[in-house]
Amino acid sequence: MAVIDTLRPTSVKVNVTGWTAQPGGTLQGVTSDSNDATYAQRTGPAANQALWLNVPAHTPAVGYQRHQMRSVARLSLASGTSLVFLGLGSGGASAGYSYTIASTLAQRSTPWSNDWGLTASLASPNPLPLFTVLSADVTDTFKAHEVWLEVDTRHAPLFAPQVLDATGAPVGVVVDTRTPGLAFGSVDYDGLPAQAWTVEVQDVTGTTVWADSGEGEVPTALTCGVQLDDGSYQAFFTASSLIRGSDVYSSGDYSVEFTVTVTAPPAGPDGLTATMVDGGIEVSWADPGGTPSWDDDYAVAEVWRDDCHGSQRIAVIPDGLTGSFLDRTAPTTGAGTCPESECDITYRVRYWGKQTVTVTTYGHVPDGVIVGWPDAVADIPSGWSRVTDLDGKYLMGSSVDDPTTVTGGAAAHSHTTSGHVHAITSHTHSSGGSTAAASGTTTSKTDHSATAPVVAHVHTVPAAGSTGSGGNSGSASPGTAGADNDPQHAVVVWIASDGTPSTWPVGALAWSVDPVTGWTADATNRFLKGAAPGGDGGAIGGNATHTHVVNDHDHSGLSHVHPNGTSGSTNSTTRNYAFTGSTDPRWSWSHTHVIAFNSASTGNTTTDSGDSTGSATSEPPFRRLRVLSNTTAYLSTGIIAAWRGLASAVSDQLVVCDGTGTTPDMRDLFAREYTGGAVGDTTTVDDHDHTTPTHDHTLGNHAHTVTVQAATITGYQRNTGTPANDESLLAHTHTAPDTATATPAVTDASAGDTNVVSHVPPYEGVHFVRLDVGNIDNDVTFIQSSDFTETSVPALDSDPGMDRLSTDDETLPLCTVSSWTQPRLFSSDQPIVGGLPQVFSTAPGQDLSLKIGVRTTAEMAALEAVLATETVYFTPWGGAPGWYSPRSWSVVPSGASRTRLLSVTLVASAAPTLVEPVTYL
Repeated sequence: MAVIDTLRPTSVKVNVTGWTAQPGGTLQGVTSDSNDATYAQRTGPAANQALWLNVPAHTPAVGYQRHQMRSVARLSLASGTSLVFLGLGSGGASAGYSYTIASTLAQRSTPWSNDWGLTASLASPNPLPLFTVLSADVTDTFKAHEVWLEVDTRHAPLFAPQVLDATGAPVGVVVDTRTPGLAFGSVDYDGLPAQAWTVEVQDVTGTTVWADSGEGEVPTALTCGVQLDDGSYQAFFTASSLIRGSDVYSSGDYSVEFTVTVTAPPAGPDGLTATMVDGGIEVSWADPGGTPSWDDDYAVAEVWRDDCHGSQRIAVIPDGLTGSFLDRTAPTTGAGTCPESECDITYRVRYWGKQTVTVTTYGHVPDGVIVGWPDAVADIPSGWSRVTDLDGKYLMGSSVDDPTTVTGGAAAHSHTTSGHVHAITSHTHSSGGSTAAASGTTTSKTDHSATAPVVAHVHTVPAAGSTGSGGNSGSASPGTAGADNDPQHAVVVWIASDGTPSTWPVGALAWSVDPVTGWTADATNRFLKGAAPGGDGGAIGGNATHTHVVNDHDHSGLSHVHPNGTSGSTNSTTRNYAFTGSTDPRWSWSHTHVIAFNSASTGNTTTDSGDSTGSATSEPPFRRLRVLSNTTAYLSTGIIAAWRGLASAVSDQLVVCDGTGTTPDMRDLFAREYTGGAVGDTTTVDDHDHTTPTHDHTLGNHAHTVTVQAATITGYQRNTGTPANDESLLAHTHTAPDTATATPAVTDASAGDTNVVSHVPPYEGVHFVRLDVGNIDNDVTFIQSSDFTETSVPALDSDPGMDRLSTDDETLPLCTVSSWTQPRLFSSDQPIVGGLPQVFSTAPGQDLSLKIGVRTTAEMAALEAVLATETVYFTPWGGAPGWYSPRSWSVVPSGASRTRLLSVTLVASAAPTLVEPVTYL
């Protein structure tokens, strides 16, 4: 039915001068809140001041199209009356209608229209932006309380087509005609005018064998215009209407699958004979044998007799492939209405039985079978739905019965590295200069045992010698940055069949080992990956290999010393004699000091990256298969899809790909497009490591502090004066500056191989299954009848003056005296209230009174046995035969010797009702 969508303002477009929102808010807010107490107000006079209001983009419901639309508003004036313009606008143009409004709030709407003459089109399949336009050339306060747009949407023709057998009954297997009926059923046009219809019948190869079409409403029923051979067929029905006045609106194809099986039944009875015997005509026949045959070699025989009285079924015999029947009611010549020249009798016998044939019917994609959809979610075909559990996932073959218990993988990974060091080369430092002056005193033995300070002096400081072989930096284990686990892949929406599709969806992706007709190669070198939740298919991404960046890191420096050195020697030669009270030094001995270079560290290295690791695979364990895209709406076999059900419960149409027979073994493997190798090749690698490149660091400058060790001079000098004394220099020290700075070199080194890590991406377990049975052979059992076999014989010769009384088991020739009555039987109904009783009569009957002379007890017993049956067949000589129901009878002696007279009333009756043959099947 029509769906009316209401679109309310969401924003103001242009030309809002003079308009205000009352009592506050926005113009679009007060005109879209379903509240007459709020409104957009314009105070005049101001000619042609339009309020243009945007409405949201409109997308019809699924299965619907826009048919027509109109603009609606609730309006009022402060006083008086005026004309206002209400309409639609698009692309800078507007169209609409003028209305009179007054102070009383009133609702006004434009007529429904499918042709506003605007730029925007109702037929556009995309969201359609529209806006209402409201203007008024009034001089008083004008209020727009509510404004909205209504869009009338309609669905395409809906119906439920059927295939009909010869009786007009809807069937899936047609067994009684090769020209079945084709009916649309009741078509719902959703109020739109009918435009045209088509019907097409295709065989199992997709070839059109018959088609018809017409204009206007669909016909009640059609008959296929060609004889259909036994086999499977599909009938396609379309009906179209006119939307928006002139646009064709097609239902699309509705299809019905059916099978024609009008197989010839087994042969009719063989060797049919009709032989005159005492009491009637015996009809006999035999099983013809051969093929086809009846199920279980069982059939029901149906016997008909055609004579001058008409055609009637006279016997139904269960298990009657071979059998006979004694016809005791056959007409006789020379009696009644059967003149001798016209009374040949034809017997016809046929079989009824069950016959089972194998019928090939269209298969379906089994419920739960999963393929990839590399397109928009909105375009997923009917009968298929998104498997949200597989969003963002790759598929891996399961080795357990229930694949849903198998899940794993990760989106990314990183590595650790072992510790590594860098060698720091040997180095030297240049001298820092000279020492400071010495500190300490001399003790000189003079004539007066006086003391005097040492001579002021300094020493040169040597350069710090080489550190020798150098040393190593501190150890560091930087590890790597993360990398995606995505191999090269094509993004698909995983979709599952609901069991109704009779073909693979055109455009879907699946796998195979061999080429498949109607499918083309796709996704070269790629795996298939589920789209992100809510996302569409169609993108590509990932890489076959990957590297990592080694993380930034530094190393602690090398603590080290340099070998001690020796200072320069003093060379003081001044000899100043020290006398009592003298303050001059005597002299200083020539000497050196040990120079010690104190321990220092080179400092930490600079922070540097280890660059990128060596490359490693991004591909999880896989088997190479063909990735194919479907181009034909057909149920191709050999296609490999996914299945999330139990392997033990897989459909009969499917086989699990576990290496059995010709199936590829997909257990614990992913499926990859085969380019770059041969179909069937596998790799089982699911983890990897990387080599890391050599890299270097730099060091900053460093220097060493210097210690001048104490010097003690124990030599002596004899004075030349008198008295002569030994002189000695006491121990003393100096200070010295630090060495000059130096920057040792750092050699290149590698961080070593990374640890081993899995690169398997996020996956869900499935069973990969192959569709091996497209069209299905089913045994169909139905009831058939054979052709009649017939034979003719003359009518029986009657004994002059003799009547015959017969049942199924006995025929008695009689000599009777008969009389006939033809009463009309009456019955009365209850009187109607206020009226007279109603009386009506039945159809006339015919009663027969017989008087039969009987001589012996045996004859009397036989006669009474016949009369005790429900119906008898009485053939009077010279009268018309017929069926009667015996009523009471009486026996009295007659005047003849040893003869008794039996009187009986026979009431005319219908022939006995025979059981239908199918009752015995």
